[in-house]
Amino acid sequence: MAGGADSFIEKILPYLPYMVCGVIIAGIGAFLIVDDAYDFGTFSTSRHPSPWHHWQVGLVLFIVGLVIIALSLYFALAQ
Repeated sequence: MAGGADSFIEKILPYLPYMVCGVIIAGIGAFLIVDDAYDFGTFSTSRHPSPWHHWQVGLVLFIVGLVIIALSLYFALAQ
């Protein structure tokens, strides 16, 4: 079984930078969502009349980060 673990690491290693970037991007997105939790789901409040909120940018970053992680795992394991 040791050979199986080595081949798994050899498959994942070239895609590790993409996975790390995906985790960082998703983490930043999650932080922005939590940072703006008081008006999550609203588009204009008295405290923040702008149409763009941190939670919207955070949600986009979170989804992009998850897609990067998923695609890097897909391409790594499809070899």
